Amino acid sequence: MAFLIELPIRSMPQPRPRLARGRVHYPNPFEAYRRKTIALLRSAWHALGRPWVEPPIGVILEFGGPKRGDIDNHVKAWLDLLGQAFLWDDRHVYEVAARWREGEKPGVRIVIYSTSDQNKGDEAIPCWLCRQPPNGLA
Repeated sequence: MAFLIELPIRSMPQPRPRLARGRVHYPNPFEAYRRKTIALLRSAWHALGRPWVEPPIGVILEFGGPKRGDIDNHVKAWLDLLGQAFLWDDRHVYEVAARWREGEKPGVRIVIYSTSDQNKGDEAIPCWLCRQPPNGLA
């Protein structure tokens, strides 16, 4: 089981947490972005019929638009957002792939799939980009 969500929203990298009055929080612009994005993710999920993916989970993230920040900070933000939107812990995510497409209009394309079907036996998992097995495992 896999499903695709496409959001016309510019990705925002995960900022460093702040400490104020003994409590940890993120800056206000990121908190507003987080609330908006979670609502968009849940709306898209409901539009798809609320599909469920059994752990272990794989996530493919494609970011469009001008690159801002390191891609690992964007991946961290989106894994946290997905977990909050779909109420699963990111410890269930076993595979992550991400790429940036600067020539495309701003947006985020997310594929969420179960890796349990792919990980049965000793067969090599093919690359999600080129569909070829890893080197030496053909």
